[in-house]
Amino acid sequence: MGSEPLHNTSDAVTALLPGLKMLAMRALGDQHMAQEIAQETVTRVLVALENGQLRDHSKLASYAAAIARNLIVDVVRAGRKVDSLAGVEALMPCADPDALAELIGNENRQRMRAALLRLPAGDREILHLTYFEGLSSLEVADRLGKTAAVIRKRKERAVARLREVFIRGVNEGTGVERTLR
Repeated sequence: MGSEPLHNTSDAVTALLPGLKMLAMRALGDQHMAQEIAQETVTRVLVALENGQLRDHSKLASYAAAIARNLIVDVVRAGRKVDSLAGVEALMPCADPDALAELIGNENRQRMRAALLRLPAGDREILHLTYFEGLSSLEVADRLGKTAAVIRKRKERAVARLREVFIRGVNEGTGVERTLR
């Protein structure tokens, strides 16, 4: 690949920066952390392009969105709480009619909802209490009569199952097909 196409692609990646920052801001509510997520996403996309990991440049925005979502999930897991249902939806791209058109949409939100519905009731309950209601592991433990350590482990497993179901649905392009047990 010549230097000119890479330069144009680099410009396209850099053009995604404001939307990626908005995505992270909606998810985390922290402007500094949103800037960090956006910058890290752009850096990872550029490295992937340089290493030839992304051959189809028409999927650049989707690739960037996936990286940003993964970084946001990592931050949330590291101890940041999501305050509302918007927090999980913010893990999907936010609405912006310009450069983010490919990053956003109802399709991802529908897939996330479908994935959540395919989880066992216990997983949905843990995720609802921690992410939607914003309860700490200790508060959830008190409510459910379990220890905080058990709740943390169940939440970790529930998030992993949710990711698996969501990714499988995205990769298959047909949504989520079965309920996990």
